Amino acid sequence: MKNRYYIRRWFAMFWIGSIMLFIPVAGWGMVASNVPGITIFDSQNNDFHIVLGPSLQIETGNMTSTIQGPENGGWKSRLEWSLDKLIYLGGVASARFLGQYELTTGFWKSVARGDGTLKDDDWFYGIYGNSRVVHSNSGTETDGLHVNLNFCYHVILKEGLVLSPIVGFSYTKWDWETRTGYQTSIDPFTFYSGPLEAGGVLYQQELYVPYIGLALSGLRPSLALDFHVYALYSPLAQCDDEDDHVFRSKFILGETDGSFLSLGGNLRWKINRSWSVVSNVTYTHYDLSGEQQQYFYAGTNPPAGTIYTGIDLKIEGSQTYFGLMTTYEF
Repeated sequence: MKNRYYIRRWFAMFWIGSIMLFIPVAGWGMVASNVPGITIFDSQNNDFHIVLGPSLQIETGNMTSTIQGPENGGWKSRLEWSLDKLIYLGGVASARFLGQYELTTGFWKSVARGDGTLKDDDWFYGIYGNSRVVHSNSGTETDGLHVNLNFCYHVILKEGLVLSPIVGFSYTKWDWETRTGYQTSIDPFTFYSGPLEAGGVLYQQELYVPYIGLALSGLRPSLALDFHVYALYSPLAQCDDEDDHVFRSKFILGETDGSFLSLGGNLRWKINRSWSVVSNVTYTHYDLSGEQQQYFYAGTNPPAGTIYTGIDLKIEGSQTYFGLMTTYEF
């Protein structure tokens, strides 16, 4: 818990300090990515440069939450939450100063509740062996939010080629709500089989990721094109998740930490000295583990007020982002 507190305090100090540097600029950016910033090949002096750009991003992928008991004779429950073609609007803002330093910040929000699915599976190894006992499939509505801030230093390797170390922080929040669905079981006399009502599960994840990375940028002057490819990594990613099983009167809290990886790139076409069009693709992956606590706030089986703690929890998932944006530099 102390480690989580110190990381979040570092984030708050980093964010506030950067905003103080960046007060003349307000903007938005995508999850943990080396969002396209200053056209470094055209700005080799020490002047202060700013670039702003609205953007459209499409997100696909999933996040999976798994809890389990003892390995021998235990149980396992897995919930896979999809992120199907979730559309975000936002933008980026970058400031370049002292020739080779660049600060980029951003904020993205989904513009419509995405349509996805929840796949819920349960195993009870002591009784049914390795067979999946219960399976349900429900539609979901999804909201997403991404905030990103990073700082990089551009090292000119040679004319038209730049290497840039990166340090940054990203915040991601996803909210899911189930729609109607259907549940089946290999033992329908013990477990319910039939339709599921909408609103049965409300689920939220908040991810905090301090990261480091490296970017490589290149220029094709004859085509007025430049490219940026990058890799980001964090061994300190954290996730807080909340799960309200409304019809079972069960509220769940989880805390996990682990690794984060992102790979991506963008291609920019310069229309003129100020205006550009940028396309990008980004891949992200989370691998986190920790513990979960369950609280029953109503009912008799188990009775209201029952709390289970120390349940093994694993959260993992991958996402792919495709985007298009325009930028203006001045």
